[in-house]
Amino acid sequence: MNPRSTVLVLLVLAALGAYVYWVELPGDTQKTEDERLLVLDEEAVTGITLTFPDRKLVLARSDDGWRLTEPVDAGADAAAVKNLLHMIGGAKITRTLEDVDDKLASYGLEPPAAVLTLTTNDGTNPPALSIGEATSVGFSSYAQRSDDPNVYITAAAFRSGMLKEAKDLRDKRVLLFEDQDVRRIGLVHAGEGEVETLVLERPDASTDWQITAPATYPGDGSETRALLSSARGIRITDFVSDEADVDLTPYGLDAPRLALTIGTGEDDPPQTLVLGGAHVDEEKKEIYAKRTDSAAVYSIPEFALKNLGKDLATLRDKTVVRYDADAAATIEVTRVDGDGFTLVKGDDGWHIQTEGDDAGTERAPTISRFVDDLHGFKGNLIVREGGFDPSTFRLNPPELQITIRDGEGNDLGALIASGGTVEGKDAIAYVMAPGGEILYAAKPYVFQRIDKKAADFLDTPGAAATPMPAEAPTEPPTPAA
Repeated sequence: MNPRSTVLVLLVLAALGAYVYWVELPGDTQKTEDERLLVLDEEAVTGITLTFPDRKLVLARSDDGWRLTEPVDAGADAAAVKNLLHMIGGAKITRTLEDVDDKLASYGLEPPAAVLTLTTNDGTNPPALSIGEATSVGFSSYAQRSDDPNVYITAAAFRSGMLKEAKDLRDKRVLLFEDQDVRRIGLVHAGEGEVETLVLERPDASTDWQITAPATYPGDGSETRALLSSARGIRITDFVSDEADVDLTPYGLDAPRLALTIGTGEDDPPQTLVLGGAHVDEEKKEIYAKRTDSAAVYSIPEFALKNLGKDLATLRDKTVVRYDADAAATIEVTRVDGDGFTLVKGDDGWHIQTEGDDAGTERAPTISRFVDDLHGFKGNLIVREGGFDPSTFRLNPPELQITIRDGEGNDLGALIASGGTVEGKDAIAYVMAPGGEILYAAKPYVFQRIDKKAADFLDTPGAAATPMPAEAPTEPPTPAA
């Protein structure tokens, strides 16, 4: 190609690029902005006001986040406010109506159903936006900006999204904490003429929970974590009252049935939630609740009472045998049917002692699972505590005894157990430490994990492992108080 022609082509391309950059692109941007009801930077918004004929909602942003300041001073739901801003910033104009000054009433704009006012951190506040009626067809609605006489048609979803109540924007969380920060948990159960007070404590997140009232017991870590998870997950379903001097009697909060206190350290005040009477309608069951440091009364789902109302028996640790897993060298299993065995730990893991070369091939995963299930084996409830005869539960002699020893032959721990029936019903097994004071119950599928025979760990021709028993509903003896 001629060098002069090449230069001319390059000049033309450069001119086209400049035209697109300086003319076309700004034009496209302006067109996009013109299609939006309000052009705003959501992160720059510091205040949102929604004014209705009968009420007013005011939201303000601070360094701590969004807060509802009118009609009540309360924390705002961050997700709800974010969605509100997304809806405002994303509202599109689908049609423009001009010369409509004498028709505003017919569009529901004189007076409007709501007026939206925004403030920004740089003071360049967008125009106020009046929101009118929904159109009779087309799933649309009318709106008008304070700086423009035209009426705009936008999606009906925008109108419905602006018609908020205070409860729609309030923070519905009840207890604010992180599990690792909790150092103290208090539970007060108010029954019929009886009050039970439970306290769990730990000095830091790396230590185990201890029950310190009504007596001292090890706490159940999994049950305590479940309690904290339930407490942290409670959400308000409806706000009932914000009056400081409201009579709490109609809500059953003058004498709460349950009080839960969460303490996160000396520098932070404890948070106490009290639960009162039931609120029942045709569709749902709720209970009234409030925090003792706030006037607000609200309702929460009824299941929160069950999830939070854990008793002493539930929160106590029910580990039957404790031992140092690293120190364990042998596990001896003695069975009343004579089919006992011994496991020995070698450099490459645990093995079953067998006689002869044709005993069979080890099921290494089954052995490992048995060892893991045995370590920290737990009952599901405490049946008796002190002053009971083990033979009543077929534990003298036991059907099964498991003893763990270290490399020097010293006992690290042991348990005895028996399956059985109670009054003709299939029952959970009974488990305890030899000579111990606490009798535990274990469900069949849990007990089966440690109720093993030698054949369960070996693949031998014609041999079959002990089948998994079917679990049946059971009502064990009443746990000890």
